[in-house]
Amino acid sequence: TLRGGASITASADLASTSFTLLATPVEQWRHRTFGDDAAAPLAADDGDADHDGVENLLEYALSMDALTPDVSLMPAALVLSDHLAFSYIPAAPDVTYRVESSTDLLTWSTTDVEPVTVVNPQPPNRISIRFKNPMSTSARAFLRLNVTR
Repeated sequence: TLRGGASITASADLASTSFTLLATPVEQWRHRTFGDDAAAPLAADDGDADHDGVENLLEYALSMDALTPDVSLMPAALVLSDHLAFSYIPAAPDVTYRVESSTDLLTWSTTDVEPVTVVNPQPPNRISIRFKNPMSTSARAFLRLNVTR
């Protein structure tokens, strides 16, 4: 019930309305991004409304636009001091970011990755992770970013 202040003198002065409480940051993002379609299947975590191959949860976690194909904004692997490395900018407070490595694309683990200290990263919250073994000693290595909530 909404009340108008001290001047309310009769029940006719009261009005009722319904509203949706957006309790979590991802729900707030989903409502800002998809509006009235926030509950539609294409707006779900595993949806891909812009059909760019990036699921909505990852778009949210990396502050990408879920309605515009922008796969070019995805973090990319790079070589850093003879190590395969990966850097990303965490943008969501309510997800878990985990960089995983594999040598066969079947088995993924966090045991063969380690953080890299970068002096004055840009932006300052950028996180860099590398595969522990130098590329010269590894036949193959792959890195991926796993985001969950």
